[in-house]
Amino acid sequence: DAGSLSLAVIQRHGYESSDYSLDGRVTLLQSATCGLGIDLVVVGDAFTDRLVADGTSRRWLEAAVEGFFDVEPYASFRQCFNVYMVDAVSRNEEYGARMSHALESYYDNSVVKGSLQAAYTYACKAVKAVAETPVLVVMNSPRYGGVAYTAKGVPGPFASGFGVGFVPHCSDAAGMGRLVHHEVCGHAFAKLEDEYHTNSSSVPASAVAQKKSEYDEFGWWCNVDFSNDPAAVKWSAFISDPRYSSEGLGVFQGCMTYARGAWRPSQTSIMDNNYGTFNAPSREMIYKRIMKTAENIL
Repeated sequence: DAGSLSLAVIQRHGYESSDYSLDGRVTLLQSATCGLGIDLVVVGDAFTDRLVADGTSRRWLEAAVEGFFDVEPYASFRQCFNVYMVDAVSRNEEYGARMSHALESYYDNSVVKGSLQAAYTYACKAVKAVAETPVLVVMNSPRYGGVAYTAKGVPGPFASGFGVGFVPHCSDAAGMGRLVHHEVCGHAFAKLEDEYHTNSSSVPASAVAQKKSEYDEFGWWCNVDFSNDPAAVKWSAFISDPRYSSEGLGVFQGCMTYARGAWRPSQTSIMDNNYGTFNAPSREMIYKRIMKTAENIL
């Protein structure tokens, strides 16, 4: 009856964890079989003690890992990765005012936010050297969204640095997988820039200077440029290479959320709308980062 339904809802919304004994538990999901091994850490957020204990958290985290590896070039180099799952027990299992979560993820209106420092702390429970580790945080939420945070690493052309992506499970493994591609495979690991625009303005001069500096020092943002000259952009070699003639590569204005003043390599891609594939210059950076981190041969 209506009274029973109301009581059930109150109880569900009011649930709080009381047992934190599984918080920080580490499970090795996969061991690298080639090279030095690249550590990937997956953690859940807004999963209470009961959702960790009954395997709900693990099911979503394992689905997210499968999403990470179901796109190229990650699919072809899966054997280069060690994958660790770290259990995180949150006080609350929902999102809203006064909810407390282990990795501090929340929605600021429609924008996802979370704590890079908390992700780093949980990653350290699984691996000793986390400076180059990508962290995949799965939020216990059906709401669409996502965000990535990156930290600078070792100077060089290989997109060095720690990175974390927060993605909700969206109640759909395929939808979550597309967010994993963008936030974790693209941003957190390869340090790729967004190839979409959400406003009609031009890229500020300060942002141009910052992106150029980070590209020159760390190799970040290889998939955007501030020139519209096909012979001068970062991916010019791909444009002129007949082996890539079927990929529709060129110089397309609008990226980094700005409509003008910055250009991207393809009309659409994973770094644009989360669908499809990574374009050629993005795939190249992913490949280089994998080779440098797993094999140290570049």
